[in-house]
Amino acid sequence: PVGKPRCYLRRRDADGAWNLASDVVEVLPDVPCIAIDLEVDPEGRLYPLVMRDVGIDDRWWLGRVDTWESAATPLHRNSGAPGDSAHALTVRAGKEVVCGTRAVNNPVDKLDAAISVTGQPVRLFDYVTDNDHLFDETLRDCALDGNTLVAVGDVYGWLDGNKFNPKR
Repeated sequence: PVGKPRCYLRRRDADGAWNLASDVVEVLPDVPCIAIDLEVDPEGRLYPLVMRDVGIDDRWWLGRVDTWESAATPLHRNSGAPGDSAHALTVRAGKEVVCGTRAVNNPVDKLDAAISVTGQPVRLFDYVTDNDHLFDETLRDCALDGNTLVAVGDVYGWLDGNKFNPKR
């Protein structure tokens, strides 16, 4: 669609130049989307993470491109649920991990930090004080160090000094 953002991969040569039409491939042809992150595994496979327009709302989408020749048809690997946001991607040792947030149904706490590993249920992380859900948590970046996931983000909310007994 005209005037809508598009996601594409652009291959460059060793000098940083690109000239051929075959050096540019759309990740999701005919689907409005915004690029979030890209990872490359040791075998050279590309993992584009994008926010795509699915009509009712936007959802994150993770694909895999095995070779440049197959870039026009990336393999679908994982996608978010309504209200999810993706902020970072890490790929290592056969694991594909998307880090971000998931909307939760709570009158005060609207977001929990979320980790989505391809093939596993989404795992939520919530900063809880004395059983109160008062904070919105967002993961901004993540990386795998062996089998350990390292994540960084922010927590937003009002901290009452009398309730400072964190559970996580």
